Amino acid sequence: MIIDNLQSSLKIMKKKHPEAQNLIDIFTPILLCEEELLEELKMKKPALSLKKQKEKVPYVDVKDFPVCSEKSHIICQKLLQSMKQALPHLNDIIEEFIHLIKPSTARRLCKEFIANKENHEELLEKYIEKNFVKDKLADETYYTNVYSVLELLLTRSSHTLLARVARSLPSIEEHEGANVCPVCGGKPNMSVIRFKEGQRELVCSDCGNLWRFKRSKCHICGKEENKNLEMIYANDNKNERALSCQACKNYILEIDLRDQNIEKENVHIYSLGMAYLDAIMQK
Repeated sequence: MIIDNLQSSLKIMKKKHPEAQNLIDIFTPILLCEEELLEELKMKKPALSLKKQKEKVPYVDVKDFPVCSEKSHIICQKLLQSMKQALPHLNDIIEEFIHLIKPSTARRLCKEFIANKENHEELLEKYIEKNFVKDKLADETYYTNVYSVLELLLTRSSHTLLARVARSLPSIEEHEGANVCPVCGGKPNMSVIRFKEGQRELVCSDCGNLWRFKRSKCHICGKEENKNLEMIYANDNKNERALSCQACKNYILEIDLRDQNIEKENVHIYSLGMAYLDAIMQK
């Protein structure tokens, strides 16, 4: 099962990356909860027209993504419970959200968050200002914690809703080489090598979908030239690196998983173990 593979992969990653143990510990109950939700709410057939497979545009129109009140509420409430386990020092704030998030609220917040993935600050700020005591919000630490909890909740709820659709769809081979996700239009945050032939795939940061992409090509500027992508390592682990484009100076994390037993649905978790390399590249 995918969830069994997820649990074992998290344990392996934790052993390989002691520097990321705290981060992995925080996300473990949240990721396991997501996987349980994806199994519980699994789609029996694609909810979207497959005609878009030939149009080379994302299947999901995030500006008009259908969100069910019941399902979004179930997702938000169960994720909040997992967040209590992950972030015990924020339990009081999480409890406030548990009581505040009703079905219609969950639907609206998830729908608007998905539609404005790149610019969601205003949505979060307005919700917090409307629903929390102003005197308490005057405390900068309290406000920061409330904002962080809501942002994490909507990020993971949106991922679950989008991943649910992504997993219902067949492989989208016509979109090979796209620089955005063929399912939801999200940006890739990782590059992976899974097959012995050395084929490269990009991983969507929003729905976890994987799609083929040339190994010698930059995912940002599209330049394809021998030695343009420089491999940068943080330690002796050559299976984990950053690919830095000499042309546009952008980068993406890459991991070679050919020696690991990992379900494709779980590949996205490896960004946690590579957080140290991401931090180095951002300096």
